[in-house]
Amino acid sequence: MAEPKQENQNIEFKPVLSTYNIGDIAFIKSLLDCENINYYFNGENFNLMRLTVQPVVLMVQENQLEDTVNILKDTEIKFMLLSPERI
Repeated sequence: MAEPKQENQNIEFKPVLSTYNIGDIAFIKSLLDCENINYYFNGENFNLMRLTVQPVVLMVQENQLEDTVNILKDTEIKFMLLSPERI
């Protein structure tokens, strides 16, 4: 999914998880796209150039945060961070 559109700039996005794994990123995208979750991966393009320098952070529209955590909590992806207070 592309960066948030101009009209969505007043909507706040919150971090959900971070990962270095491009396979996890693709898998997460497919899950969230199927559920019509508004998201973007902060640092995704930089990660492709310098794989282990900085993790990619999944950013989700604030009002879809709980739904996103519920979608991802039972997956077996190898992400680094899923905020414990949201599980």
